[in-house]
Amino acid sequence: MPDRTRFRILVRHFVRRFIDNDLVSAHADRHESLAFFGATLVAAGMFGSVLIGSKYLFGLASPGWVAVSAMYDISTIVSICMIVVALTATAQWDALSLDARDTSVLGPLPIDHRTIVLAKATANTVFGAAVVAGAAIPGSLVFSFFELAGLQLVTSTEIRVVISQLVATMMSGLYAFTSVIALRECLRLLTGPRHFARVSPVLQACLVIVLTTMLLLVIGGNHAVTRMLQQSDSVGADRSLFAVPALWFVGLAQALNGDLIALAPVAGVVVDDDWSRFYLARQDLFVRLGVAAVVGTGVTLVAGVTAFFWHSRRPPSAIPQGAAHWRRLWEAFEWCARRTLVRRPVAQSTFFFTLRVIFRSRPHRLALAVGTAVALSLAIAVVSAAGLERTEPDAQAPLSLWALQPLVLITLAATLRHATAVPAELRANWIFHQCWPGDLHQSVIGARRAALLAVLVPALLLLFPIHAVAMGIKASLFHAMNGLLLSVSLIALAMLDRTAPPFLTSYVRTGNVNTIGPILFLISVSCSFAIAALERAAAEDLAAMVRHTLIIVAGACAVSLTAKARLSAAAPLVTDAPEPSADPLRLSG
Repeated sequence: MPDRTRFRILVRHFVRRFIDNDLVSAHADRHESLAFFGATLVAAGMFGSVLIGSKYLFGLASPGWVAVSAMYDISTIVSICMIVVALTATAQWDALSLDARDTSVLGPLPIDHRTIVLAKATANTVFGAAVVAGAAIPGSLVFSFFELAGLQLVTSTEIRVVISQLVATMMSGLYAFTSVIALRECLRLLTGPRHFARVSPVLQACLVIVLTTMLLLVIGGNHAVTRMLQQSDSVGADRSLFAVPALWFVGLAQALNGDLIALAPVAGVVVDDDWSRFYLARQDLFVRLGVAAVVGTGVTLVAGVTAFFWHSRRPPSAIPQGAAHWRRLWEAFEWCARRTLVRRPVAQSTFFFTLRVIFRSRPHRLALAVGTAVALSLAIAVVSAAGLERTEPDAQAPLSLWALQPLVLITLAATLRHATAVPAELRANWIFHQCWPGDLHQSVIGARRAALLAVLVPALLLLFPIHAVAMGIKASLFHAMNGLLLSVSLIALAMLDRTAPPFLTSYVRTGNVNTIGPILFLISVSCSFAIAALERAAAEDLAAMVRHTLIIVAGACAVSLTAKARLSAAAPLVTDAPEPSADPLRLSG
């Protein structure tokens, strides 16, 4: 078989690795999820551009106003494009370069190592180009048509404006994608293989949290970038603009446009107003921002490509794990947990197994990172809108602050529900089948208590200072106690329909996200505000606090008893293991 044919087959193989995942199901196929993601990406970009650009269709706007307003709107489009592309690349963090699994699978085959490396680089290019195109082209094109709808420009000028904004948006996506690769490969170069294996998962989780939080804040209407552009007339503000990469590409788009929009004639007359003067006074700034965009994209591209090929000189091998740190502290924690939290052997095994899986397994860390980012975004949005300072000593905190805790807990419980459905190691499920004692209730109890201790209780502790400042100590303690009881009920409901211990079966989707997702979101918000209203009313009187707490305790007990009855009547454990691949590479001819 010619090397060119092998190269094409390898490229298809590496591209499919971005789509399929045989580590969570024997025949996991994410084509449906990928199609939904791609359609959502394109449709959301077009719909968002329609919402942003609809204001240009109404009224008689001057060209200067259009130029300035478009500058602000392009900053939103570019920011969302960059964050989406970076977040997608971060989600595929480990698939962006060759790993030990590629060596074990492809190493014995009669394929030149250079061919494997070039195929992997080509697959990354195809994946990056598809993501950048989906994130940049639809939104930028639709917005350009709305922006130019009210102006009377010649066709060649309109084409130049559309192309300039499209080029700037696509370059921003390219910069975001290459930045993730450059960060990963350069960090790997600086730390070495052994230390990179420890640092990489933590960095990926942090990036997912930061990027998801930024995306939700931008979509929610954060105007920090707009304010920076408005205040760009001072020297200090001009310097701060260069610290935000999204503004580089906003400046690039304006530099390519020049004064075509601001000086567009209206009925044959060029309008000289404050808007046009504001825009034209910043032409030099736009040029400097555009140069920064080109240089920044070039630097990240060269750094990422160079580091990638440098690490791919030799086939990667498995990194032996070093000695565990904090051994004595962990042993002391195990001793305390066995005598307090989990006293039965089955519950103990799943308790410690759950703690290890959710922090050591990459898919589970990624799921928790996304849930944490959503919860963090909710906290930032609610606190920013409601404020923390009480104007009067007896004034009540806003209802949104009372609803923040239930919203965060529901978000994390839903994340844990998904995480516990993903197997820790699909190929090892048969081991658990061989030694399964048949006590599903106790195994789920261990997992529930581990999730409660490791995820939900830390969330309550982090929210407590916010509530203490806004509500006072007495009300915040009452709120936190109810949050703990609510956490017990939520984690029990999240694992109510388990038919096997968590992390021990192939992943199976529990419903269609695009149909039931919005419904569940509305139900969650409604329940959170209902709970918040009841708690705020009960916080005014000690007797009401006691009655409310007793009701919450009764509800938690009812949920626990229902879970026990359902789990005790569950069917025997049936696990699966991946079958031999039905799609061989056929590289030997």
